Amino acid sequence: MKKYNLPLFSVLLLFDWSLAAEFSPVIETTKGPVQGLVLTTIRESKKYHSYRGIPYGKPPVGYLRFSAPVEVDPWTEVFDATKDGPICPQIYNETFVGQEDCLNLNVYTPQIQENLLSSVVDRVKLTARNILLSLRFLKSLSKKEKGKEETSLASKFYYGPDYLIEEDIVVVTVNYRLGALGFLALQHQNATGNAGLKDQNLGLRWVRDNIAKFGGDPNKVTIAGVGAGSVSVGYHILSEKSEGLFRSSILMNGVPLHTFGFITPEDTVRKAYEFAKELGSTATNDDELLKFYYQVDLESLTRTVTNSTQMDFSLKPTLENPNYGPDWFITKCVLQLFGNHNRGPYIIGYNNDETTAFAEELENIRYYINKSVPLISEFKRGKPEKLDIEKDVTNASIYKIIKELDFVAPVDFTQKLLTNFNDTIYYYRYDFGYNKSLHDIIDHFDIDGETRADEIKMIFYSELFQVNPKANNSMTLLQRRMTRLWTNFVKYGNPTPDGTNDTLLNIVWPDSRNSAELTMKRYNLPLFFVFLLFDWSLAAEFSPVIETTKGPVKGLVLTSIRESKKYHSYRGIPYGKPPVGYLRFRAPVEVDPWTEVFNATKDGPICPQIYKEAFVGQEDCLNLDVYTPQDIVVVTVNYRLGALGFLALQHENATGNAGLKDQNLGLRWVRDNIAKFGGDPNKVTIVGESAGSVSVGYHILSEKSKGLFRSSIAMSGVPLCVWGFTTPKNAARKAYEFAKKLGSTATNVNDLLEFYYQVDVKNLTRTITESTQIDISLKPTLENPNYGPDWFITECSLKRYYSGNYNHGPHMLGYTKDEAIAFAGSIDDIRESVNETVAFVSKLLIENMKELDLGKKTSNVSIDKVIKAVSEIMFMAPIDYTQKLMSKFNDPIYYYRYDFAYNKSLHKIIDHVDIDGAAHADELEMIFYSDLFQVNPKANNNMTLLQRRMTRLWTNFVKYGNPTPNDTNDALLNVVWPDSKKSGEMLWLNNDLSVHNRYKTLIMDVVESNLKFFGGVINGCNINWNKI
Repeated sequence: MKKYNLPLFSVLLLFDWSLAAEFSPVIETTKGPVQGLVLTTIRESKKYHSYRGIPYGKPPVGYLRFSAPVEVDPWTEVFDATKDGPICPQIYNETFVGQEDCLNLNVYTPQIQENLLSSVVDRVKLTARNILLSLRFLKSLSKKEKGKEETSLASKFYYGPDYLIEEDIVVVTVNYRLGALGFLALQHQNATGNAGLKDQNLGLRWVRDNIAKFGGDPNKVTIAGVGAGSVSVGYHILSEKSEGLFRSSILMNGVPLHTFGFITPEDTVRKAYEFAKELGSTATNDDELLKFYYQVDLESLTRTVTNSTQMDFSLKPTLENPNYGPDWFITKCVLQLFGNHNRGPYIIGYNNDETTAFAEELENIRYYINKSVPLISEFKRGKPEKLDIEKDVTNASIYKIIKELDFVAPVDFTQKLLTNFNDTIYYYRYDFGYNKSLHDIIDHFDIDGETRADEIKMIFYSELFQVNPKANNSMTLLQRRMTRLWTNFVKYGNPTPDGTNDTLLNIVWPDSRNSAELTMKRYNLPLFFVFLLFDWSLAAEFSPVIETTKGPVKGLVLTSIRESKKYHSYRGIPYGKPPVGYLRFRAPVEVDPWTEVFNATKDGPICPQIYKEAFVGQEDCLNLDVYTPQDIVVVTVNYRLGALGFLALQHENATGNAGLKDQNLGLRWVRDNIAKFGGDPNKVTIVGESAGSVSVGYHILSEKSKGLFRSSIAMSGVPLCVWGFTTPKNAARKAYEFAKKLGSTATNVNDLLEFYYQVDVKNLTRTITESTQIDISLKPTLENPNYGPDWFITECSLKRYYSGNYNHGPHMLGYTKDEAIAFAGSIDDIRESVNETVAFVSKLLIENMKELDLGKKTSNVSIDKVIKAVSEIMFMAPIDYTQKLMSKFNDPIYYYRYDFAYNKSLHKIIDHVDIDGAAHADELEMIFYSDLFQVNPKANNNMTLLQRRMTRLWTNFVKYGNPTPNDTNDALLNVVWPDSKKSGEMLWLNNDLSVHNRYKTLIMDVVESNLKFFGGVINGCNINWNKI
């Protein structure tokens, strides 16, 4: 097996990532306050607000398992809506995923208007946006099980709203129950069926009651769906329970008249008994059967019900007996309800080659044909033998037969029925063949045509789709046209309200009542509003199952944003036991093994922290991510922060540095497993920025990390930074102070630790996070080795550096030119930083303060001068001194200064600090991609040139231990980055890459002098553990 180099990005992690996040306003919903993120669209870099995972229903568990949903209970604390909520239980290819507590939804809105945040809304002056509610439900062919899977993933990762947001509408997506949980029907008052449709209905009611606060108009709701989600839209059109909840609808590739869209009450009860028997039931009546289904294992139930036939679902919508109570959704047959339905306008249509989505093999298609013959006979449509289905069917005729029988005919008949009642109906056929259609790039079906779900990439963005939305070709032209058509329909009830005056479209899409049929060739398709993701496994390619030392894991195949290269993503892999109870402050313990394939397709929980003002995370957070392409493997690790990561009581169960020990366990996991992911455990590079960079420094110094990495990159932080270390005495003092704030009266360490075990994690995290502008409340410290073998560092940093007794290079380290800008949200923040800096300088016994001009009259000090001084004292000087100490031992050290000022630097677009310069963390957007960064990586400008250069330098270092191994033969770089050695030569990273002598200032010289003479006291070098 080929070995790949591995940079471990675990220490970059979430210790200071709020620097790269802008939060949306807190919205008071009818159930409680929620806060999300401000993101930017992929094509036009427009900002929008994302609120994800908002609960709308109580967990449907216990006796609610098959019942109609119940509204969620209210809450008072701000709900963290910055990430996707849990999905409902389902089989995602062969892996069981999801949980029953899954009734949540997402809201994406272009703008939150200020008047919506006040207690009184002026509805006359308010211009509210139209809303798209999408109900999505597709069938996916499992490559090994030869069956379809229902999948509901209301996730931005799969259904990015970017294109729709750019047309100025609000998008809502809803998670709802599937399979048995969503459609088991026993004709019993507690399981009448259609629970999934009722979940959707409750989501619609949530929209009616709340969407105005998000900038939407509850009277302008469009519901949309594709596949079985389109069938759901059809049932909302027909059900009186959804009356008044939407204005218009979009049905893509599915209607209730499809055979896969309905089952009779008799057949659904029969199915329920059959599945129960497979699961071990001996029930002979409905009460016993329902009791069995309440108690059956969720995964077993989901797997059994998912074993459906090729072109059908095991359990589907059905009719309900109204005598069982008021919670029914539909009680009359579909054909009887046309005419007494919720009126249009509508968009309805299909794809030219629907069947291709099910055609992994020709045998599968022939199966469909055999299934269709009795179907035709059942509906008495004539003599099926005339179609020549059973004998001598050619490959070409197969697709045509199935497409028309099972897909086109029901849609077309529904259009005809609706026209009888003078509803406005826009009818389409999607007929765009493309060499990167979804069935080509995801399902790998080498069959030309336009199959089910191919049109999704015209409306939604996902990196799975391998689409460059900024390209200029026939595909992106159709993408823009279809987005315009669908969003026009959402806004105006008409996809071409301006006729041919819209130069992008240059066509009038007529109401289909005026003609028998309209084929929309080259552009047509809709979708919007409470976008219910019911079927996305069709658009997911899974990575191979990897057998780790703890158990098998399965991830996704994704594509990179710049060059569309495929890579494998395994996320949320557990590496440590949940650090709860008496493990709360202790060194981590390896996770227990597992046998079932672990679902590594989504991020794992993050560790508890305050994300600006919102509490996020959970204690069961010791997980990591692996991204493996063909060149470099990237690993990121979640570890404990704040009190959970750095509380130190000099007690055997809380010695401190738990977060560093989590990282160390992550490194050991890499050593033991990374070869299976294509990485070389002997070529590991650890990387960190800011506090993560300080962590890298401690791994360099600790013998516990010996042999776990080959090289290191420290960006803007070292253990000698004042905010990177605290003495054991100060750590214990802080612990008592915080405990007192939390209500403790403890007078000894045992009582104090017992108090910390019991304290609520939210209150603990909030209290600890109240830190100063440029400092951290709890930090790494020294540990007493007498408390046991779990210590991480027992000797002060300076002693380690002086002796050379640390893990040797090569190393890369550096800083940004204007670090302190990141802490300068206002003039007051600047002054606070100055006051802190003055206090710190006093600690170092610097006498010549007059020359620094940072004293009493801070208002007379220029902002630039303050930023320069704070940056040099708190960052540059300790980093520079660390470089000098390490250069004595002949380690290759590549030293840099990041000096690139840019109008879209992170401190400007995320922290909104309108000061020019290169701030703390600004360089991250040169190495990592995020839609938060508002960067088009495919553009051609100074920013993207530096982005490519820095990525090349960093990855060269990871591969070879040298950022410029080819000297000047690399045309992209055209520079040699020298080993800095004792001279301190630096590479300045700007529009040009240039080598300079060590950067020196008076302030840096003064700080270095005091580190030499007094740093031992500050760093705890005088501690004698035998006397403690």
